[in-house]
Amino acid sequence: PGIHIREMINKINPKRIFPIHTEKPELFKYENAETNIIKGQRYFI
Repeated sequence: PGIHIREMINKINPKRIFPIHTEKPELFKYENAETNIIKGQRYFI
């Protein structure tokens, strides 16, 4: 992800990241956030 997106994610410090509308979701790996999203599973936000 671009530098601005990384800065925003680091500032917000989310518990879970949903990498949608991206061609490379594997680039959204962060220590403090779950990024292993299962297609078809429901998530409550």
